[in-house]
Amino acid sequence: MFKRPFARQVFTIVLTGLLLAGCSNPSPTPLPEQMDQSPFTGNPCTAPCWQGLVIGKSSENEALSKISTLKFINSNSVQLFREGSATGLDPKKVSENLKK
Repeated sequence: MFKRPFARQVFTIVLTGLLLAGCSNPSPTPLPEQMDQSPFTGNPCTAPCWQGLVIGKSSENEALSKISTLKFINSNSVQLFREGSATGLDPKKVSENLKK
């Protein structure tokens, strides 16, 4: 006698949960231009170069200028840290330099 109402309640709860999960918004997929494919394609250059920047050869200004043009990097998230500096640079100043 109790088996049917209990089974019906379990079925209703499971079905409701599945329906609610199916109505959720999936996470958005980034557009191809918003993804960095250079480590896999070697385009525009191969390692140790990245997006035309070479460690030890590219200047800080070149790096900041290049980063500000890349669509897959949020310029506001960029923070600079120099060797020997415990705190790095003020993120607000870095953000202002990226906008120039």
